[in-house]
Amino acid sequence: MMKGLFATERNVLGILELEEPKLGEYDALVRVEACGICNSTDWKIIEGRFKKGPFPILLGHESAGSVIRVGSRVRTYAEGDR
Repeated sequence: MMKGLFATERNVLGILELEEPKLGEYDALVRVEACGICNSTDWKIIEGRFKKGPFPILLGHESAGSVIRVGSRVRTYAEGDR
């Protein structure tokens, strides 16, 4: 299981667990070490101005971290890359 920051309802945030995604052959799984809340989308989602639901909505698309696993056809990144 993994954890993520969600808008659980309008103007309410919560940390929820979610299933680890299944990697495709061209995918990489990254352990997020830092993530910003974007004013253009995330904050507007939280306030219900960008997308009104359904809730919960996983937030955070401006992130940085370390690669922990790669798909079988990934050639540009490797486990441990930042």
